[in-house]
Amino acid sequence: MKSKSYVSLALVAASTLVISACGGGGGSSGGGTPIIPVTVSANSPVLVNYSTTVSADFSGKLTDGTKVTFSASPATAALTAQTPVTGGIASVRVKSPVQSNVTVSVSSGAYAGSKLIQFIPQPDKAVVHVALNRNISNLATLSVIVKGDLGSIFTSPTYPVASPATSYAASVIEGTNSFFLSPIGLDVYNWLLLKLGINAVSAKPLMDVTFARDPSATTAGIPVFSVEASLSNPERLSFNRYSSPNFLPTPVPNPLPAVNLATTDYVLTTDYYLGANLLATK
Repeated sequence: MKSKSYVSLALVAASTLVISACGGGGGSSGGGTPIIPVTVSANSPVLVNYSTTVSADFSGKLTDGTKVTFSASPATAALTAQTPVTGGIASVRVKSPVQSNVTVSVSSGAYAGSKLIQFIPQPDKAVVHVALNRNISNLATLSVIVKGDLGSIFTSPTYPVASPATSYAASVIEGTNSFFLSPIGLDVYNWLLLKLGINAVSAKPLMDVTFARDPSATTAGIPVFSVEASLSNPERLSFNRYSSPNFLPTPVPNPLPAVNLATTDYVLTTDYYLGANLLATK
């Protein structure tokens, strides 16, 4: 696994109310009133000198038109375009002129929440770690279609690096990895990892794929990656119908029912780099 950056959520004081991080719960104000957590969401990471919308969900808590209080830490971050609760949502724009980890907090009475947003310079590399969200025994075929939303700006991906010895337990590894690069519109890449008898472990990367920024690109942006369904077989990206027990060279049918994987069974984690410097993880 690549090293990841971990940043603690800040606690922000607003007069007599201590605002806890979103999901913290169990807190109380100076007067002993329990703090009711509010879900706060925003895109992260964001480029330095660019802004993003931060939304706080007060559905079922506050009526439309209610004004809430937003704040940002550190003070170098700027908040603009704040809106009152509309359709249950209050929002604000946040922008940072420097690389920083910005915590945007919101409060109204006993309601409070916060969101950490990483502002980073333009990355030149993105390493995508592909994992599953559950354990699967005797995985026979792993087919991954990874799509990047910036297309030709972040392209020319490396062939995936798969390290079974450090990622998951393999009862048998037959042959070598087979990777097929199939660009569609310059932003979709398809790999087929052929392994027999692999025991995939939840959240442990099965492969890492590195996307490099085109050095001639003039458009700034941070790529976001996702797993796409196969056009020919949208309900099955991978399956475990066959295994190769006892180190047999020929696969045999798995006696258990096949497990077919959909896009929701995959977990992608992306590390963004500038040179050798890890900027952020999404």
